[in-house]
Amino acid sequence: MAFCLSCLPFALLAQPDPDRLRDDKWIFGYSIDDSTSVSGNMLMDFSGDTMQISTLYTDMEYYETNASACDTAGNLLFYTNGIHIRDQSHQIMAGWDTLNPGLTADMWFNGGYRPPQGALILPKPGSDSLYYLFHASFGLYDQFEIVVRGNYLYYTLIDMSRNNGLGEIIDLNHVLVDDFLDYGKVNACRHANGRDWWVLMSKFDSPDYYVFLLDPQGVHDMDMTSGTTTIKKGLGQSVFSPDGSKYAAFHGYSFAEGSFLYVYDFDRCAGTLQEVAHDNIIDTAYCMGAAISPNSRYLYLPSGRYLYQYDLDATDIAATRTTVAVWDGFVDWGMFPTTFYLAQLAPDGKIYIGSNSSVRYLHVVEQPDSAGLACSVAQHGLQLPHFNAFTMPHFPHFRLGALPNSPCDTLGVGVGVAPAVPFGGDGERGHALSLLASPNPARDVVHLSFGAALRRGGLLRVYDLWGRQVHTLPLSAAAVGCSVDVCTWAAGTYVAVAYDAATHTQYTARVVVLR
Repeated sequence: MAFCLSCLPFALLAQPDPDRLRDDKWIFGYSIDDSTSVSGNMLMDFSGDTMQISTLYTDMEYYETNASACDTAGNLLFYTNGIHIRDQSHQIMAGWDTLNPGLTADMWFNGGYRPPQGALILPKPGSDSLYYLFHASFGLYDQFEIVVRGNYLYYTLIDMSRNNGLGEIIDLNHVLVDDFLDYGKVNACRHANGRDWWVLMSKFDSPDYYVFLLDPQGVHDMDMTSGTTTIKKGLGQSVFSPDGSKYAAFHGYSFAEGSFLYVYDFDRCAGTLQEVAHDNIIDTAYCMGAAISPNSRYLYLPSGRYLYQYDLDATDIAATRTTVAVWDGFVDWGMFPTTFYLAQLAPDGKIYIGSNSSVRYLHVVEQPDSAGLACSVAQHGLQLPHFNAFTMPHFPHFRLGALPNSPCDTLGVGVGVAPAVPFGGDGERGHALSLLASPNPARDVVHLSFGAALRRGGLLRVYDLWGRQVHTLPLSAAAVGCSVDVCTWAAGTYVAVAYDAATHTQYTARVVVLR
């Protein structure tokens, strides 16, 4: 197994994230035939002091799946509706064939793919040109199915250095998961090291989530993490808090049983979830969204005629549900209701909410960091130049950096780390040791390699994140490594410290345990 060392100083990781402009361009709407059309793609541009909206003369149609990518300067690179990919010149990208191939893509080929959050684009860490488009398919089922569900999670790899900078697909529809999956809700959160990404996709009607790690080496299957509640899943959105500490998913299930909210604590080091709250809402809505305030405290759930707010800092989150807006009855074109549907936190700190019908307006939560009615919901507060139905662009929180003072802030998870801390010396520093852990993350046994034989032996200690010693093991002379049984340890991140008696030096590695 190959290992890489990384020695990026924390001062560098604490700098403003170079990815902070990657969500500056939002595209949505219908295709357009000419400048007089009431339909049309629209571009919301957040790069200036104030957001600007303009018309894009393209023939791209959107349903609910919607993702786009910008470079580090905020320039639009490409975008997708879950079936087609267009480059920055608004032409079909080189190497394209149908995303999510199958019957449902054939049925919606001219209109865009259906699942909300059915696509998400992430830059490959450490690369200036490679982008991963994660996308989920769905199937059609018989009349006895209450909700539709997913079939596959794919990635498609795009190299922007090709085709004269317009990009080319170099790996299309690469299957990551073949299973009964949730309906869309592909989501990602920045790793605590500030560089890599966790990608999550949940199973259908199950507490289990597939977890993948995207790092400079590519995409790695990290197995599963799980909540505790038996989950009922359907149409809706998921969202990570901007600080990465919380994950929430809102599922519309049926008129009779309502919709279901699940809230989790998220470990950015280990990529694991721990359920902290759930709620069942029966309000006749069958389509709903989710967004979290910039301060990571308030969760907003658009649910048809109602917009709810929850306090994520509360001990009993479900008990804090507050109605901050009720649809005021406004309709567009004399027939289309401006009810509440999908939501997205924008670079300007506001939350924008679309409708589940064809209208020329977005709702705006003007002060989402404020509790209750002080959040200031402006219903149909933003008028659009053209009609938009259902769709809302989907982005991760690109502005999230490294987690300060964590075991991951030196890019240590999954990688051996060997910062030498001298305890004195005896002239035997002619051999250089390290401490490398594999597999990492681990479930049963983790193997620690020293990189060279110990001359006088030493001692291994393992600590949890609270500094409590959970394991100790004497190290014999000439040892080149050791194995530690972690099958009874709780899921989380641990720090292994090996003391070399020959050089009076200690070496450390971060170890992640999954369950």
